[in-house]
Amino acid sequence: MIQIDGVYQKVVKQSNRRKIFNYIRKKRVVTKLDIARDLDLSITTVSSNVSWLTNKGFVTDNNHDSSTGGRKARLIEFNPSACFSIGVEFKETHARIVMIDLDYRIINESILESLNLSTIPDQTMQMIDRFISGNNSDKRIAGIGISVPGIVDKEHRMLLNAPNMEVQNIDFSSVVQKYSPLPVYIENEANCAAFAEFKDSDSKGTLCYVSITEGIGGALIINNRLITGTSNRAGEFGHTVIERGGRKCHCGNSGCWEQYASEQALRRMFAEKSIDLSIDMAFDKYGEDSKITEIIDNYAGQIAIGLYNLFMVFDPGVIIVGGSIARHESVLKPLVTDWISRHTRLLTDREVPVIYSSFGGDAGVIGAGVFPFTEIL
Repeated sequence: MIQIDGVYQKVVKQSNRRKIFNYIRKKRVVTKLDIARDLDLSITTVSSNVSWLTNKGFVTDNNHDSSTGGRKARLIEFNPSACFSIGVEFKETHARIVMIDLDYRIINESILESLNLSTIPDQTMQMIDRFISGNNSDKRIAGIGISVPGIVDKEHRMLLNAPNMEVQNIDFSSVVQKYSPLPVYIENEANCAAFAEFKDSDSKGTLCYVSITEGIGGALIINNRLITGTSNRAGEFGHTVIERGGRKCHCGNSGCWEQYASEQALRRMFAEKSIDLSIDMAFDKYGEDSKITEIIDNYAGQIAIGLYNLFMVFDPGVIIVGGSIARHESVLKPLVTDWISRHTRLLTDREVPVIYSSFGGDAGVIGAGVFPFTEIL
Protein backbone atom coordinates (compact mmCIF):
# COMPACT_ATOMS: atom_id res chain seq x y z
CA MET A 1 0.00 0.00 0.00
CA ILE A 2 2.89 2.37 0.72
CA GLN A 3 4.25 1.78 -2.77
CA ILE A 4 0.85 2.43 -4.34
CA ASP A 5 0.42 5.61 -2.31
CA GLY A 6 3.85 6.77 -3.47
CA VAL A 7 3.00 6.17 -7.10
CA TYR A 8 -0.31 8.00 -6.66
CA GLN A 9 1.40 10.98 -5.04
CA LYS A 10 3.90 11.13 -7.92
CA VAL A 11 1.09 11.13 -10.49
CA VAL A 12 -0.76 13.90 -8.63
CA LYS A 13 2.44 15.94 -8.38
CA GLN A 14 3.10 15.62 -12.12
CA SER A 15 -0.53 16.47 -12.91
CA ASN A 16 -0.42 19.59 -10.75
CA ARG A 17 2.84 20.72 -12.34
CA ARG A 18 1.41 20.38 -15.85
CA LYS A 19 -1.80 22.16 -14.89
CA ILE A 20 0.16 25.05 -13.38
CA PHE A 21 2.49 25.25 -16.37
CA ASN A 22 -0.40 25.26 -18.86
CA TYR A 23 -2.27 27.85 -16.81
CA ILE A 24 0.72 30.22 -16.78
CA ARG A 25 1.30 29.58 -20.48
CA LYS A 26 -2.28 30.59 -21.28
CA LYS A 27 -2.45 33.59 -18.94
CA ARG A 28 1.14 34.79 -19.64
CA VAL A 29 1.44 36.87 -16.43
CA VAL A 30 -0.19 35.78 -13.16
CA THR A 31 0.29 35.72 -9.40
CA LYS A 32 0.53 32.66 -7.20
CA LEU A 33 -2.80 33.60 -5.68
CA ASP A 34 -4.39 33.60 -9.17
CA ILE A 35 -3.09 30.10 -9.79
CA ALA A 36 -4.20 28.75 -6.41
CA ARG A 37 -7.68 30.24 -6.72
CA ASP A 38 -8.39 29.31 -10.35
CA LEU A 39 -6.93 25.78 -10.16
CA ASP A 40 -8.21 25.09 -6.64
CA LEU A 41 -4.75 24.24 -5.32
CA SER A 42 -3.07 25.10 -2.04
CA ILE A 43 -0.64 28.02 -2.04
CA THR A 44 2.04 25.59 -0.82
CA THR A 45 1.54 23.35 -3.88
CA VAL A 46 1.60 26.36 -6.17
CA SER A 47 4.74 27.83 -4.58
CA SER A 48 6.74 24.59 -4.81
CA ASN A 49 5.80 24.08 -8.46
CA VAL A 50 6.47 27.70 -9.40
CA SER A 51 9.90 27.36 -7.79
CA TRP A 52 10.59 24.26 -9.90
CA LEU A 53 9.44 26.00 -13.08
CA THR A 54 11.55 29.05 -12.21
CA ASN A 55 14.66 26.95 -11.64
CA LYS A 56 14.14 25.36 -15.07
CA GLY A 57 13.75 28.81 -16.64
CA PHE A 58 10.18 28.18 -17.84
CA VAL A 59 8.86 31.14 -15.84
CA THR A 60 10.26 34.22 -14.10
CA ASP A 61 8.90 35.80 -10.93
CA ASN A 62 11.10 38.85 -10.38
CA ASN A 63 8.46 41.52 -11.00
CA HIS A 64 5.70 42.96 -8.82
CA ASP A 65 2.20 44.06 -9.67
CA SER A 66 1.11 47.67 -9.44
CA SER A 67 -1.50 47.24 -6.73
CA THR A 68 -1.56 49.81 -3.95
CA GLY A 69 -1.67 49.04 -0.27
CA GLY A 70 -0.20 46.05 1.50
CA ARG A 71 2.56 43.81 0.26
CA LYS A 72 2.85 43.69 -3.53
CA ALA A 73 2.35 40.28 -5.11
CA ARG A 74 5.12 38.86 -7.26
CA LEU A 75 4.20 38.36 -10.89
CA ILE A 76 4.86 35.01 -12.53
CA GLU A 77 5.65 35.44 -16.23
CA PHE A 78 5.84 32.75 -18.87
CA ASN A 79 9.12 32.38 -20.79
CA PRO A 80 8.45 30.66 -24.15
CA SER A 81 12.13 30.76 -25.16
CA ALA A 82 13.38 28.75 -22.19
CA CYS A 83 13.32 25.52 -24.16
CA PHE A 84 12.80 24.27 -27.70
CA SER A 85 11.87 21.00 -29.35
CA ILE A 86 12.31 19.36 -32.75
CA GLY A 87 9.31 17.99 -34.64
CA VAL A 88 9.59 15.82 -37.76
CA GLU A 89 6.64 14.94 -39.99
CA PHE A 90 6.56 12.34 -42.76
CA LYS A 91 4.22 12.61 -45.72
CA GLU A 92 3.88 10.29 -48.68
CA THR A 93 6.61 12.00 -50.70
CA HIS A 94 8.61 14.23 -48.35
CA ALA A 95 9.57 15.00 -44.78
CA ARG A 96 9.38 18.24 -42.82
CA ILE A 97 11.40 19.28 -39.78
CA VAL A 98 10.62 22.21 -37.48
CA MET A 99 11.78 23.74 -34.24
CA ILE A 100 9.07 24.95 -31.86
CA ASP A 101 9.21 26.97 -28.66
CA LEU A 102 7.09 26.51 -25.55
CA ASP A 103 4.30 28.47 -27.23
CA TYR A 104 4.15 25.69 -29.85
CA ARG A 105 5.24 28.30 -32.38
CA ILE A 106 7.40 27.26 -35.33
CA ILE A 107 10.77 29.04 -35.12
CA ASN A 108 12.70 27.37 -37.94
CA GLU A 109 11.85 24.71 -40.51
CA SER A 110 13.29 22.70 -43.37
CA ILE A 111 11.89 20.26 -45.92
CA LEU A 112 13.42 17.09 -47.32
CA GLU A 113 11.91 17.14 -50.80
CA SER A 114 12.39 13.48 -51.68
CA LEU A 115 12.57 10.29 -49.63
CA ASN A 116 14.55 7.14 -50.25
CA LEU A 117 12.13 4.71 -48.65
CA SER A 118 14.88 2.14 -48.02
CA THR A 119 16.92 4.53 -45.85
CA ILE A 120 14.27 6.65 -44.12
CA PRO A 121 15.74 6.42 -40.59
CA ASP A 122 19.25 7.42 -41.71
CA GLN A 123 17.93 10.28 -43.84
CA THR A 124 15.80 11.51 -40.97
CA MET A 125 18.48 11.54 -38.30
CA GLN A 126 21.08 13.07 -40.63
CA MET A 127 18.58 15.80 -41.49
CA ILE A 128 17.90 16.44 -37.79
CA ASP A 129 21.63 16.55 -37.02
CA ARG A 130 22.28 19.11 -39.77
CA PHE A 131 19.24 21.13 -38.77
CA ILE A 132 20.27 21.40 -35.12
CA SER A 133 23.92 22.09 -35.92
CA GLY A 134 23.12 24.70 -38.55
CA ASN A 135 20.44 26.67 -36.73
CA ASN A 136 20.24 26.00 -33.06
CA SER A 137 23.55 25.22 -31.41
CA ASP A 138 22.91 27.85 -28.72
CA LYS A 139 19.39 26.65 -27.82
CA ARG A 140 18.26 24.16 -25.21
CA ILE A 141 16.59 21.27 -27.04
CA ALA A 142 14.24 19.08 -25.01
CA GLY A 143 14.06 16.25 -27.54
CA ILE A 144 12.84 15.07 -30.91
CA GLY A 145 9.35 13.94 -31.88
CA ILE A 146 8.70 12.07 -35.13
CA SER A 147 5.22 11.95 -36.71
CA VAL A 148 4.58 9.09 -39.13
CA PRO A 149 1.46 8.24 -41.19
CA GLY A 150 0.85 4.71 -40.00
CA ILE A 151 0.89 2.19 -37.16
CA VAL A 152 3.84 2.49 -34.80
CA ASP A 153 5.55 0.55 -32.04
CA LYS A 154 6.52 3.42 -29.76
CA GLU A 155 8.52 1.31 -27.32
CA HIS A 156 10.81 -0.06 -30.02
CA ARG A 157 10.64 3.08 -32.19
CA MET A 158 9.37 1.31 -35.29
CA LEU A 159 6.99 2.27 -38.08
CA LEU A 160 5.13 -1.01 -38.50
CA ASN A 161 2.91 -0.20 -41.45
CA ALA A 162 2.24 2.95 -43.50
CA PRO A 163 -0.10 1.91 -46.36
CA ASN A 164 -0.06 5.27 -48.14
CA MET A 165 3.76 5.28 -48.14
CA GLU A 166 3.80 1.56 -49.01
CA VAL A 167 6.42 0.76 -46.34
CA GLN A 168 6.50 -1.67 -43.42
CA ASN A 169 8.75 -2.41 -40.43
CA ILE A 170 10.95 0.69 -40.63
CA ASP A 171 13.28 0.53 -37.62
CA PHE A 172 14.44 3.89 -36.20
CA SER A 173 15.91 2.47 -33.00
CA SER A 174 19.52 1.71 -33.96
CA VAL A 175 19.85 4.85 -36.08
CA VAL A 176 18.52 7.04 -33.25
CA GLN A 177 21.18 5.66 -30.90
CA LYS A 178 23.89 6.38 -33.48
CA TYR A 179 22.96 9.98 -34.26
CA SER A 180 21.14 11.56 -31.33
CA PRO A 181 21.96 12.02 -27.63
CA LEU A 182 18.50 13.58 -27.26
CA PRO A 183 15.37 11.62 -26.32
CA VAL A 184 13.41 10.62 -29.43
CA TYR A 185 9.67 9.85 -29.57
CA ILE A 186 7.80 8.26 -32.49
CA GLU A 187 4.04 8.53 -32.81
CA ASN A 188 1.25 8.22 -35.37
CA GLU A 189 0.58 11.53 -37.18
CA ALA A 190 -3.05 11.82 -36.09
CA ASN A 191 -2.12 11.14 -32.47
CA CYS A 192 0.51 13.88 -32.72
CA ALA A 193 -2.01 16.33 -34.14
CA ALA A 194 -4.65 15.43 -31.54
CA PHE A 195 -2.08 15.89 -28.80
CA ALA A 196 -1.22 19.39 -30.05
CA GLU A 197 -4.90 20.35 -30.33
CA PHE A 198 -5.68 18.97 -26.88
CA LYS A 199 -2.76 20.72 -25.22
CA ASP A 200 -3.79 24.01 -26.82
CA SER A 201 -7.53 23.71 -26.20
CA ASP A 202 -9.93 24.19 -23.33
CA SER A 203 -11.31 20.67 -23.77
CA LYS A 204 -12.75 19.10 -20.65
CA GLY A 205 -10.98 15.82 -21.29
CA THR A 206 -12.65 14.05 -24.22
CA LEU A 207 -12.26 14.75 -27.93
CA CYS A 208 -11.95 13.09 -31.32
CA TYR A 209 -9.46 14.41 -33.82
CA VAL A 210 -9.92 13.69 -37.54
CA SER A 211 -7.16 14.55 -39.98
CA ILE A 212 -8.30 14.88 -43.59
CA THR A 213 -5.51 15.14 -46.15
CA GLU A 214 -4.59 12.64 -48.89
CA GLY A 215 -6.00 10.04 -46.51
CA ILE A 216 -7.95 10.18 -43.26
CA GLY A 217 -6.41 9.54 -39.86
CA GLY A 218 -7.74 10.06 -36.39
CA ALA A 219 -7.12 9.99 -32.68
CA LEU A 220 -9.21 9.77 -29.54
CA ILE A 221 -8.59 11.35 -26.15
CA ILE A 222 -10.78 10.18 -23.28
CA ASN A 223 -10.43 11.49 -19.72
CA ASN A 224 -7.22 13.30 -20.70
CA ARG A 225 -5.63 10.11 -22.05
CA LEU A 226 -4.63 9.41 -25.62
CA ILE A 227 -6.24 6.08 -26.49
CA THR A 228 -3.92 3.97 -28.63
CA GLY A 229 -5.56 0.55 -28.32
CA THR A 230 -4.10 -2.89 -27.69
CA SER A 231 -1.83 -2.83 -30.76
CA ASN A 232 -1.54 0.94 -31.33
CA ARG A 233 -4.18 0.81 -34.06
CA ALA A 234 -6.87 2.91 -32.40
CA GLY A 235 -7.96 5.97 -34.35
CA GLU A 236 -7.78 4.54 -37.88
CA PHE A 237 -11.13 6.18 -38.60
CA GLY A 238 -10.38 6.44 -42.31
CA HIS A 239 -10.51 2.66 -42.61
CA THR A 240 -13.94 2.22 -41.09
CA VAL A 241 -16.32 0.98 -43.78
CA ILE A 242 -19.19 3.24 -44.86
CA GLU A 243 -20.13 1.38 -48.04
CA ARG A 244 -20.09 -2.40 -48.20
CA GLY A 245 -18.37 -3.59 -51.36
CA GLY A 246 -17.46 -0.01 -52.26
CA ARG A 247 -14.33 1.50 -53.73
CA LYS A 248 -11.11 -0.48 -53.20
CA CYS A 249 -8.79 0.99 -50.55
CA HIS A 250 -4.99 0.90 -50.09
CA CYS A 251 -5.50 -1.07 -46.88
CA GLY A 252 -6.91 -4.03 -48.85
CA ASN A 253 -10.54 -3.50 -47.82
CA SER A 254 -13.35 -1.90 -49.80
CA GLY A 255 -15.70 0.97 -48.99
CA CYS A 256 -13.44 2.72 -46.46
CA TRP A 257 -14.42 6.26 -45.40
CA GLU A 258 -11.05 7.47 -46.72
CA GLN A 259 -12.10 6.55 -50.25
CA TYR A 260 -15.04 8.97 -50.10
CA ALA A 261 -14.01 11.85 -47.81
CA SER A 262 -10.25 12.40 -48.29
CA GLU A 263 -8.72 15.08 -50.50
CA GLN A 264 -7.72 12.30 -52.88
CA ALA A 265 -11.38 11.31 -53.13
CA LEU A 266 -12.42 14.91 -53.78
CA ARG A 267 -9.91 15.25 -56.61
CA ARG A 268 -11.31 12.05 -58.11
CA MET A 269 -14.82 13.55 -57.96
CA PHE A 270 -13.59 16.61 -59.85
CA ALA A 271 -11.81 14.46 -62.46
CA GLU A 272 -14.96 12.39 -63.06
CA LYS A 273 -16.76 15.63 -63.96
CA SER A 274 -13.82 16.88 -66.10
CA ILE A 275 -13.00 19.70 -63.68
CA ASP A 276 -9.31 20.54 -63.88
CA LEU A 277 -8.85 22.75 -60.82
CA SER A 278 -6.92 22.49 -57.57
CA ILE A 279 -8.93 21.92 -54.41
CA ASP A 280 -8.27 25.49 -53.25
CA MET A 281 -9.42 26.96 -56.57
CA ALA A 282 -12.54 24.79 -56.58
CA PHE A 283 -13.56 25.92 -53.09
CA ASP A 284 -13.09 29.53 -54.19
CA LYS A 285 -15.75 28.89 -56.87
CA TYR A 286 -18.22 27.27 -54.46
CA GLY A 287 -21.65 28.88 -54.91
CA GLU A 288 -20.69 30.33 -58.30
CA ASP A 289 -20.20 27.19 -60.41
CA SER A 290 -23.15 24.79 -60.13
CA LYS A 291 -21.14 21.66 -61.00
CA ILE A 292 -18.44 22.42 -58.40
CA THR A 293 -21.05 23.34 -55.81
CA GLU A 294 -22.86 20.01 -56.31
CA ILE A 295 -19.61 18.04 -55.91
CA ILE A 296 -18.57 19.85 -52.74
CA ASP A 297 -22.08 19.48 -51.27
CA ASN A 298 -21.83 15.72 -51.86
CA TYR A 299 -18.28 15.63 -50.49
CA ALA A 300 -19.34 17.43 -47.30
CA GLY A 301 -22.02 14.77 -46.85
CA GLN A 302 -19.36 12.05 -47.07
CA ILE A 303 -17.36 13.80 -44.34
CA ALA A 304 -20.51 14.15 -42.24
CA ILE A 305 -21.31 10.41 -42.43
CA GLY A 306 -18.01 9.52 -40.79
CA LEU A 307 -18.25 12.26 -38.17
CA TYR A 308 -21.77 11.18 -37.29
CA ASN A 309 -20.53 7.62 -36.70
CA LEU A 310 -17.88 8.98 -34.33
CA PHE A 311 -20.52 10.90 -32.37
CA MET A 312 -22.64 7.79 -32.00
CA VAL A 313 -19.75 5.56 -30.89
CA PHE A 314 -17.79 7.89 -28.60
CA ASP A 315 -20.10 10.80 -27.67
CA PRO A 316 -17.09 13.16 -27.52
CA GLY A 317 -17.24 16.67 -26.13
CA VAL A 318 -15.88 17.92 -29.43
CA ILE A 319 -14.66 16.64 -32.78
CA ILE A 320 -11.76 18.61 -34.25
CA VAL A 321 -11.33 18.43 -38.02
CA GLY A 322 -7.72 19.01 -39.00
CA GLY A 323 -5.38 18.38 -41.86
CA SER A 324 -5.18 20.50 -44.99
CA ILE A 325 -8.95 20.31 -45.59
CA ALA A 326 -9.51 22.39 -42.42
CA ARG A 327 -8.55 25.58 -44.27
CA HIS A 328 -11.92 25.34 -46.07
CA GLU A 329 -13.87 25.61 -42.82
CA SER A 330 -16.01 28.52 -44.04
CA VAL A 331 -17.59 26.31 -46.72
CA LEU A 332 -17.53 22.90 -45.05
CA LYS A 333 -18.63 23.71 -41.50
CA PRO A 334 -22.24 24.75 -42.26
CA LEU A 335 -22.64 21.94 -44.80
CA VAL A 336 -21.39 19.23 -42.44
CA THR A 337 -23.37 20.53 -39.45
CA ASP A 338 -26.55 20.79 -41.52
CA TRP A 339 -26.17 17.27 -42.94
CA ILE A 340 -25.74 15.69 -39.50
CA SER A 341 -28.65 17.58 -37.92
CA ARG A 342 -30.96 16.78 -40.90
CA HIS A 343 -30.21 13.06 -40.96
CA THR A 344 -30.84 12.17 -37.33
CA ARG A 345 -33.23 12.95 -34.52
CA LEU A 346 -30.53 12.21 -32.00
CA LEU A 347 -28.49 15.37 -32.63
CA THR A 348 -29.47 18.96 -33.39
CA ASP A 349 -27.22 21.57 -34.97
CA ARG A 350 -26.56 22.94 -31.48
CA GLU A 351 -25.40 19.50 -30.34
CA VAL A 352 -22.87 18.99 -33.14
CA PRO A 353 -19.65 20.35 -31.65
CA VAL A 354 -17.46 20.13 -34.75
CA ILE A 355 -14.63 22.65 -34.80
CA TYR A 356 -11.73 23.09 -37.18
CA SER A 357 -8.06 22.94 -36.31
CA SER A 358 -6.38 26.06 -34.95
CA PHE A 359 -3.05 24.71 -36.25
CA GLY A 360 -4.24 23.86 -39.75
CA GLY A 361 -1.73 21.74 -41.63
CA ASP A 362 0.90 22.22 -38.91
CA ALA A 363 -0.87 20.20 -36.19
CA GLY A 364 0.98 16.92 -36.83
CA VAL A 365 4.50 18.33 -36.85
CA ILE A 366 3.82 20.63 -33.89
CA GLY A 367 2.26 17.75 -31.96
CA ALA A 368 5.38 15.67 -32.56
CA GLY A 369 7.43 18.45 -31.02
CA VAL A 370 5.11 18.76 -28.02
CA PHE A 371 5.85 15.21 -26.78
CA PRO A 372 9.37 16.05 -25.48
CA PHE A 373 7.97 19.08 -23.61
CA THR A 374 5.40 16.89 -21.91
CA GLU A 375 8.07 14.44 -20.78
CA ILE A 376 10.28 17.08 -19.14
CA LEU A 377 7.26 18.38 -17.21
